[in-house]
Amino acid sequence: MKNKTLLLFTLFHATLILIGCKKKTEIDVDKKKYLTSKSWKIAQVDKNVSTNPKGKIVYYPGDCLDYTYQFKENGVLNIIKDDPNNCFLSKQDDVVGTYNLADKELKYEGRIYKILEITPNQIKFYIDAPTSADYNSVVYLLE
Repeated sequence: MKNKTLLLFTLFHATLILIGCKKKTEIDVDKKKYLTSKSWKIAQVDKNVSTNPKGKIVYYPGDCLDYTYQFKENGVLNIIKDDPNNCFLSKQDDVVGTYNLADKELKYEGRIYKILEITPNQIKFYIDAPTSADYNSVVYLLE
């Protein structure tokens, strides 16, 4: 009887582990599909504030809406400046970076951004603010 109970207990937990791993893989596949399915633009409205990082945040400036983010299947991120004269005049070239879903990171211009959310309607990521700032994080929204 003890052996049968132990066997059932072990099988039950092994099944839970396998199901949990499969779901994570499926979620990652869906997130990659969402990322690469279209070009993304800077957004001004946060569709899900519950995924924001802790602490005081500021959103990336809404006056820089002329960027297009393109996520490629191979982990490359292209940021295209549709109107290089409109925002950040000192940076007129397009930007190439990378993304890693396993680490939940975007990397470009020498900085690492943490991914908070990827849905069909919104991508949200952030970077920690400098310690001298009166806020903790800068949040970027794409739609």
